[in-house]
Amino acid sequence: MPRRIADGPTLLREACDMGEATFRQVAAMEHAADDELEEPLASSPLQPFWLNESDSLLFYRVTKTACIFGLARGEGFLISRLPSEHPTLIKWSAPAFLRIRLASVGLSLGHQTLHSFTACMSSATRNKLYQQGSRAVTGLEAALSCGGLQHKAGTWPAGGCAVGWWDLIAVPQDDMKTAGFQYASGLLLDLSFAFGSIQVDEAKNALVYGPDATALRILHGGIEPPREMQPLYARLNSVVSTVERVTPPARVSASLERFSTGIDPERRIVLKDGTVLYGDPSLRGAGRKRK
Repeated sequence: MPRRIADGPTLLREACDMGEATFRQVAAMEHAADDELEEPLASSPLQPFWLNESDSLLFYRVTKTACIFGLARGEGFLISRLPSEHPTLIKWSAPAFLRIRLASVGLSLGHQTLHSFTACMSSATRNKLYQQGSRAVTGLEAALSCGGLQHKAGTWPAGGCAVGWWDLIAVPQDDMKTAGFQYASGLLLDLSFAFGSIQVDEAKNALVYGPDATALRILHGGIEPPREMQPLYARLNSVVSTVERVTPPARVSASLERFSTGIDPERRIVLKDGTVLYGDPSLRGAGRKRK
């Protein structure tokens, strides 16, 4: 069969579909009653706090085949949050397309496809990609899965892989600060040393945006966000809005951050007239005015 040659709009629609499908997996993991606002925020595999504070978001899909020696190939894209006139006006850049190549050697056997949605909390990932065109990935992979697997990737406050690859035990020296969610399908037993890179897919970016489309220009807002990506932008914005706008009643500002991360020991809300209501059932009806 002749190789399919996709055009720019098709590539953008496919990227949007992949991003939405991955994000729907995050939403599907929420187990909370519809009338309990704090529970969905606390139960989400990737809490809205991470989206609200992120510098950029990385979506990718990777397939790995291994029998002692392993090879993983995949693709994805990165979008960065752009400055706006107001915190509630959320803007995302056009997607910068990426490709992923990884080799490994060790105790490995199986075949697996991994989907991931990762929030990059600092600019390190973005800077690395547009300054050098690639990001090296090395470390020890540890994975055991059969059938479907869904889990929340860890956060690395003092380092970590840009993509949260399976479970990379040996992390790079630089500070990437990532948090994410992964789900996998297939059968894989893996304990191996992996090495490879995430690279800017210059050919795909040129096809979609033109020959002058660099990663720097794309991620800094030099290219208008494409309409094909609007469904994904809208889905992300709806989650961020639950953190940035809670009215009425509004959480007290001191508790907003704890509430967005699912930890709120005070469990109280303040109405516009100053009445304080407590989440503890034993305290309900004991509202009082703030001084």
